[in-house]
Amino acid sequence: MMLVRGWILGPMVGAGLVFGAATGAAQEAIGEIVATIDGEPRAWRTLGPDGSGTDYNTFLEVFGPMQGVSLMGFPPGRVTIRGTVQLTFTLMGDALDLFEQEVIYAPEGMSRMWVSLEGEDLITVEHFEASGSEAEVSGRVAGRVCLKEGLFSEPDPERCKSIEGTFGSRVPAAAD
Repeated sequence: MMLVRGWILGPMVGAGLVFGAATGAAQEAIGEIVATIDGEPRAWRTLGPDGSGTDYNTFLEVFGPMQGVSLMGFPPGRVTIRGTVQLTFTLMGDALDLFEQEVIYAPEGMSRMWVSLEGEDLITVEHFEASGSEAEVSGRVAGRVCLKEGLFSEPDPERCKSIEGTFGSRVPAAAD
């Protein structure tokens, strides 16, 4: 279990799926996630803080030698839970090895989502560079995400979709 920004994650399902709606302020695209899910190509954009306190769940948190990264991808032109993808992972020290990781694909929002299974590694970080309170990160995602019928249900390892793609984003420091 891990505590991130007030959410207890165990594993990290739902970390980025619980947030307020955008306030209508200008949205700055700071990165991109591109993937094919079950043969269907998709693209999402990560958004930076907009000055209103909304962080769009793309942030970096530092816990001693660990760096927690959340990348929330929104479909172009929309800032809603429907159709999002989220990559969350924790890096240890300067190594690119991941301590924890999770992939969430939410085409229907939180009512039905597709999540990585605990113990299956889908995320490979190829580049991570921290500078001050923010970072740049890029890498690949490949594996499978399995159906989770509700926020508190278990994913079904018999009902899965393949996912393969890349990501790259600036990652601002988490808002206090």
